[in-house]
Amino acid sequence: MQVSATRQSLAESQLLAALSPADQEHLLPDLGLNTFALGDTIYESGEPLDYVYFPTSCIVSLVYTMESGVCNAPQSLPSAFSR
Repeated sequence: MQVSATRQSLAESQLLAALSPADQEHLLPDLGLNTFALGDTIYESGEPLDYVYFPTSCIVSLVYTMESGVCNAPQSLPSAFSR
């Protein structure tokens, strides 16, 4: 689900909040707020990147499968750009 981003929602991401007001205004029409469910995949290795995500309040896990077919245990990454 995506809704339009607002100036206030930009402040939830430290990276976007650090941009100048002019840069924020330039990006705002192209930004949206997305909600994902537990277990959703936002990127598959080798696939083209259609979107860039700026997490605000979440835990992101990197899961990879080795050539042998063995999967790693999920490693949680804190939302680096959230407050």
